[in-house]
Amino acid sequence: MNIKRISRQVLCFYLILGFSHFTSKLLNAQSANLGSMQEISIIKRVNDLWKLNVNLESRIEHFDTKNLNSNLETHYVLTDLSVLASRKLNHNYTLGFGYLSRFQNSDRINRFIQQLTVVDRSFRYTFSHRFMADQTFITTENISYRLRYRFVFERALSGLRVDAKEWYLKVGNEIVTIYRNELFNLEYRITPTIGYAFSNASKLELGLDTRYKSLVHNEIEFENWLTINWFYSF
Repeated sequence: MNIKRISRQVLCFYLILGFSHFTSKLLNAQSANLGSMQEISIIKRVNDLWKLNVNLESRIEHFDTKNLNSNLETHYVLTDLSVLASRKLNHNYTLGFGYLSRFQNSDRINRFIQQLTVVDRSFRYTFSHRFMADQTFITTENISYRLRYRFVFERALSGLRVDAKEWYLKVGNEIVTIYRNELFNLEYRITPTIGYAFSNASKLELGLDTRYKSLVHNEIEFENWLTINWFYSF
């Protein structure tokens, strides 16, 4: 099985499908927002095969077109706490399983995660493919099922690879398919990011997370999140 060829075909299919809806419906977007997203990711290498990733993320909203007629105020949206255990299958492939707990308003949302990551490093570039499935459980709603494919391009801005005290560029594209309440939906995300490696263990990334939601239905939503992410591995 040629996983790289399959992943390229999947990416092309989803991009064509996503953009066909996006270009026809973006101008009819029902809402748009601007917020900030802060993330801390701690990665513990248990041994040569296993590693554990603990992630804490929060979101704060600063602007929403739904509230144009009211006083615009910054307000807290949610906090995610997740744990992901992953095992290296070989040099390029990693299999992971995890759990996420979301705290939003008075609700606590539970999500189970399964993912396969494929990384291809060549010369100054790194290409990664992430295939993810997750199941979200909310007390007052039906289970939500999602299939996600993410492609990330990373490039060192100096030298052949990202070393300590160097900058790098990272651009991610993700297609999210959603099934809930017997309805299918589609979401597209693009995440351009600039990063700086303080050391081999510590990195900081600043970027923009743009999301086009509800592409299949007419109530398309347009979201922008200014992101600041800190990664530490040991």
